[in-house]
Amino acid sequence: MLLKIYAVMEDAEEKQMTNRLVKMWLDELKDLAYDVEDILDEFATEALQRNLMAIPQPSTSKVWSFIPSCCTSFSASAVKFNFRMGSKIETITARLQDISTQKSDLVLRENAGGNESTDNEVCIISVVGMGGLGKTNLAQLAYNDEKVKDHFDLRVWVCVSDDIEVLRIAKIILQFLLILDNVWSERSDKWDSLCYPLGAGVSGSKIIVTTRNMGVVSAITGTCSSYTLAELSFDDCLSLFTQQALRRRNYDNHPNLKAIGEEIVKKCKGLPLAAKTLGGLLRTKIDLDAWREISRINIRDAMDANLKHKHNIEELIMEWSNNFGDSRIEWNEMPVLELLQPHGNLKKLTVAFYGGTNFPSWMGDPSFSTMVSLTLKDCRMCTSLPSLRQLSSLKELCIEGMSEIKTIGAEFYGKVSLSVKPFLSLVSLIFGDMTEWEEWCFSNVVEEVELFSHLQELTLRNCPKLIKKLPDCLPSLLKLNIFKCPKLADPLERFPCLGHLHLTEMPFLAALENLVIRDCDELTSLWENGLGAESLCHLQHLKIQGCPALVSLEE
Repeated sequence: MLLKIYAVMEDAEEKQMTNRLVKMWLDELKDLAYDVEDILDEFATEALQRNLMAIPQPSTSKVWSFIPSCCTSFSASAVKFNFRMGSKIETITARLQDISTQKSDLVLRENAGGNESTDNEVCIISVVGMGGLGKTNLAQLAYNDEKVKDHFDLRVWVCVSDDIEVLRIAKIILQFLLILDNVWSERSDKWDSLCYPLGAGVSGSKIIVTTRNMGVVSAITGTCSSYTLAELSFDDCLSLFTQQALRRRNYDNHPNLKAIGEEIVKKCKGLPLAAKTLGGLLRTKIDLDAWREISRINIRDAMDANLKHKHNIEELIMEWSNNFGDSRIEWNEMPVLELLQPHGNLKKLTVAFYGGTNFPSWMGDPSFSTMVSLTLKDCRMCTSLPSLRQLSSLKELCIEGMSEIKTIGAEFYGKVSLSVKPFLSLVSLIFGDMTEWEEWCFSNVVEEVELFSHLQELTLRNCPKLIKKLPDCLPSLLKLNIFKCPKLADPLERFPCLGHLHLTEMPFLAALENLVIRDCDELTSLWENGLGAESLCHLQHLKIQGCPALVSLEE
């Protein structure tokens, strides 16, 4: 009965958009599925309770030892449970029979779509091609399609790289769509280990694999389909580039740009990523000189580097010349950095003296799930920071010498809510030499949300124009260092764990009348060699409590 229902599910998913009766049938089926899940949960709970109460008995089979504890007990409570569950199962069976009968009345076709896997196989679709052709983008289109979202109970995206993490990937038992992006391993034993538990998934489940390695395709067992991506034709590449640059697919309104546009597209060698990157730099620019500048860019160095597929690189420093004279052209550097996207295995990244006005789209991408340290240094032309909130493992962040940035706000940490909290792993944050930075804005932050909930050390150094306060609450902050930020409002808010405070050139200290220092277990002195005490010229009351290590007011 279940197999017959599953056989028409795809046709029903398509018809529900136009047929109200089919939608009602699907809703009823989903309600039934939830009820079945509840019953299974009850069985699992009852089995656990009986196992905990039972005296252990020797057994050679885990399955056999489970069955008596769940179904063959004869206590009063067990009989009552069995009777109640039996009644529920009878009701479920009757509802399932009714749903199966309705299926025939709705004239739903079996196995719509044609390219289904066999009864116990999960359909695997491989997408093959060289770097920059758009394999990942194609998989993302499928992954984010609304019909796909509605069709699968669970969608999972895994950046696999060289090693296939069988245990992490295989925890799926529903009808699922699993994307394995950038696969390199050809080991058939790994694939067998992966596919065996996934076979428990509901019929209709799909795996999409993207790879540059044809050997991966031959290693995959049970593959239903394989698609090899080729470079774009010149006309298609030109069309993509023109769409990015002019928001149209032809040069009818700008015939003077066609020849130079064709020259730029020849450099792209049919790679969609190159065409989109260069076209994006020219968006809304119709000046012939600007197009000529782009045509002089040599992007082959960046494309040949192919960092995105060098999965063994864990630490990377990208450093330009520190000379920001007239010879620096931002358009030369923006596409290069865009094409120098590293592999997701990267742990530490430093970008220094970059001359573009914007950071690349890949920076801050959640695929960098292992990145623990990021430094952005002396990128003096950048006017805004990249959104870094999705770097789930980021522990250390250092931003220095960004002299064009005036405001840091939503673009940096994105939309924040009770369910979306940024920087969950960040423990050290440094802002230094931000000479034009005026405001640290928290206007889109929910009041109850702690913006940097695990931050332990915060350093602000040489930010002479910064005027607003720090985040309201830093519950884990242990060290606060503020140097040469004379306009910063009173920074001492709610720091319940603060054990180290270093303030230099902070005018608000001069107006301080009352100072309470409490529960600082490791505090040994208040001022280094007396320096700083002279700033407290209006201090009237000083209270020190719960500081057992304090031996003097100065070192």
